[in-house]
Amino acid sequence: NIWLKKTPSVSRQQRLLIASANYFAKYYTAAENHIDALFTNLESLQKSTYELGLAIYVENKKYQKAIDLLQRALAQYPNDENFWRHLAGLYRQAHQESLAVASLQSAYEVNLLKDDEIVNLAKMLFYLDAPFPAARLLQDAMQNFRLKANAENLKLLAECWLAAREYQFAIDSFAEAARVAKDGDLYLRQAEILIDQERWNESVSALQKAFSTERISKKGKAQLLLGIANYEAGNLIAARAAFDQARHSKKHKKNAGQWLSLIKSRI
Repeated sequence: NIWLKKTPSVSRQQRLLIASANYFAKYYTAAENHIDALFTNLESLQKSTYELGLAIYVENKKYQKAIDLLQRALAQYPNDENFWRHLAGLYRQAHQESLAVASLQSAYEVNLLKDDEIVNLAKMLFYLDAPFPAARLLQDAMQNFRLKANAENLKLLAECWLAAREYQFAIDSFAEAARVAKDGDLYLRQAEILIDQERWNESVSALQKAFSTERISKKGKAQLLLGIANYEAGNLIAARAAFDQARHSKKHKKNAGQWLSLIKSRI
């Protein structure tokens, strides 16, 4: 504070360091004053700066300031799930979620929302534990050509259907997202749901599509699931081949070996 009085102007970086130092020293009021001064600047800020500001405002129970800050942060980082999760939680705490969602839904109904705003509304609904309305919103927007049916949006739609326990819709949406993106990991997600529902032949088909894309990050897991699906479908030879491949994965080696022993006892 003595240094501040002697310094005619303080840079943004210096202000950030002072706010951070006060926060970690538990001088939360001083930290808030410095972070307030920092946020008067309309320039883009680093994610860590927003995170510090959020921590300070929450510590001081300045929830409206925290909400305003998160809205600004999400304008700059619209895909940050932690920001969305915090915003949803703060809306709940401030009992403002219905007001915030209602205003955005009204704007959607009169075609005032842009692509990214529609997605943001869906994410807000999702993090407010309303995945079914989120999915319906996304589906309606895509069907009416107000939102691009690209891989990213289709994946979000699938996640919403899955959270809403609308499994067939989730299966179809993951399949479409995978087809558009040519992404094996999305076919793997589809297969996992099918396996949970004991739809073995469909699971095999989804996993075969996953491998055909050559874009799959969890090959060991996919081979293990392919083995399980084939085994349950009665395709023991195909199951054995898949488990043989799964044994090359350190994570799935033991499990695959147990399945191979089971197959050996049956053939």
